Amino acid sequence: MTENWYLAEVHSNREAVVAYTMRCLAIEAFLPLLLQTERVSARTRQKELVARPALPGYLFFKTTPDRVTDANAIRDLKGVIRSPMGELVTIPPRQMVPFIIAHDEWQVKARNAYRGGLHIRSAGPKPKFRAMTKDVLEEFMRTHFLPDEVNLVEAA
Repeated sequence: MTENWYLAEVHSNREAVVAYTMRCLAIEAFLPLLLQTERVSARTRQKELVARPALPGYLFFKTTPDRVTDANAIRDLKGVIRSPMGELVTIPPRQMVPFIIAHDEWQVKARNAYRGGLHIRSAGPKPKFRAMTKDVLEEFMRTHFLPDEVNLVEAA
């Protein structure tokens, strides 16, 4: 049986817990994260790198159709996204894989920028690093998730 990618709605601030639980159940989970620097101390101006979900309240996962009920039984998972007809919305791997690769490449660049002492910030005059903001993520999803195949806005 082939594995499909699905999008699940999760209780707020529980995305990482659900991803961990899915991995424990041998279900591949993908939680896109935004990395940003956050000031820890105003006096010393010390900053640390903080990861937050790029799509708060949502999580991608890959499993076979018969294991979706296992994922749906996870405590903090509200449910798997369905179409208006009631069918589970699947995301083709040819669209999901480039999204994951681009996300992982961005994560490496962000960590390297942070280690190098560069501030991770939105693009502006003379940007040192272009952060993956929600607008950038939405633009990426519009280009990779074709509306005639999967429309996440209508399915949500």
